[in-house]
Amino acid sequence: MENNRTEISSLGEFGLIDHLTRNFEIQNASTIVSVGDDAAVIDHYGKQTVICCANAYYNEHRREQPS
Repeated sequence: MENNRTEISSLGEFGLIDHLTRNFEIQNASTIVSVGDDAAVIDHYGKQTVICCANAYYNEHRREQPS
């Protein structure tokens, strides 16, 4: 049996995200931007709303925790 293993490190962060989500289809009309790095955008009653992971936001983008 042939080993077709791909090491995650060879994909990189955005390559892994693309690999895991390339076949995702948007299911709701309110979805503007689907799965991404650490956020998605939805239309919430006419207002674009960003849904993100707080840990990813604070650790990767701000480098500090909120007070």
